[in-house]
Amino acid sequence: MWFLVYVLLFSHSLGVVSLEPSRNRMVKQLIKDVHKQHRIPVEWLNQQFEGLQLNEASLNLMQRPFEAKPWHQYRQLLVSQKRVKGGREFIQKHKAVLGRYEAKYQIPASVVTAVIGIETSYGQNKGDFNVLEALSTLGLYYTPRSSYFRSEAVELLRYAFVNQLSTKNIKGSYAGAVGIPQFMPSNIARYGRQHAREGVVDLIGNTDDAIVSVFHYLSKHGRWQPNEPVMRKLQLSPDQANHLSKRMGEQRMLPVDRSLEHMLNLRHASKSWIIRLEHAPNQYQFYRVFRNFKSIMSYNNSVHYSSAVYQLSQSLIS
Repeated sequence: MWFLVYVLLFSHSLGVVSLEPSRNRMVKQLIKDVHKQHRIPVEWLNQQFEGLQLNEASLNLMQRPFEAKPWHQYRQLLVSQKRVKGGREFIQKHKAVLGRYEAKYQIPASVVTAVIGIETSYGQNKGDFNVLEALSTLGLYYTPRSSYFRSEAVELLRYAFVNQLSTKNIKGSYAGAVGIPQFMPSNIARYGRQHAREGVVDLIGNTDDAIVSVFHYLSKHGRWQPNEPVMRKLQLSPDQANHLSKRMGEQRMLPVDRSLEHMLNLRHASKSWIIRLEHAPNQYQFYRVFRNFKSIMSYNNSVHYSSAVYQLSQSLIS
């Protein structure tokens, strides 16, 4: 943390922090490592960093993620009538492709549509950060997760070189997510899939590729369980709610064991958890969530995110 503060103070006092390798020893070392690991020409790598600088917006947004908002504020912004309307239009427009992969993966098309809707408003807002600049900034100057973001910067460079792309044209989120489904670069190779089976996986401009890739991601990485529930609201007495609040403490997800099932009169499930969402200031509602809730969380490790995706998905089919 102190290193980050030092970097920001340094940038304010001495001007911008360049990410060009001739002016930044850490970037120069990164390029050496990428060249050695992937045999990518140093000249090409140097060109990708021309004009890039430390992106303070990426650092600042990483410190205060959107998911930290209270649920009632978060839901109001993400499960809006505009997003519901856009989602229903998206389902109609891409009905054939959604139906094909819903049958193949046994994942509701409404869930995949909701993921895309929350990530980029159905492809309308894919982010305007230079992804290499964002990832390099976080990989070199955001110490809590520097190794992760550094590896994603490396993967972006590899992906761009193999597919003959200039990273200067790859825009995305402040955290380096790319395209209509906002995949991190490493996940493009792992879970990105083509619909038409020709050319390269295009998650930036090809909605069909984005759709099948989200299905594939939730199935393989999220381990979606066909025909199993996602979340259910609990109807509790005041005593039950007080007991749950005390038992949860600061936990965001409380595992359901036999004693909880008995106390709350719940049907047995192999794996489930209790979450609470603040529907109004200091007013909470409790939900039981299941393995498919965790599947959605594999996309974004946030209870609020997964709740919003599911509730949006239900609004799209109601």
